[in-house]
Amino acid sequence: MVQGYVLEHVPSADVQPLLAARPDALGLAVPGMLVGSPGMEMGGRVGRFEVLLVDRVGGATVFARYPRALAPLNHPLGRLPPRDRGLETRD
Repeated sequence: MVQGYVLEHVPSADVQPLLAARPDALGLAVPGMLVGSPGMEMGGRVGRFEVLLVDRVGGATVFARYPRALAPLNHPLGRLPPRDRGLETRD
């Protein structure tokens, strides 16, 4: 837990945007044991995965997508500035 948010296999680059936005949510999670997600690295193999923002009633929305080459992010908290890891927001 970080400042009241649960974090489960989440890239560290997503923690600061979460803390800056302070959504009313349980936390962030990467469901499953996907190759390339934090803690599941396998050499150079990189899998696609999504970081989910989990709300307090069990719902979830996409918070970020990986790897960087994936489609732009439509952030559930509104338009956020592009992040230095290559993700961009979309209207």
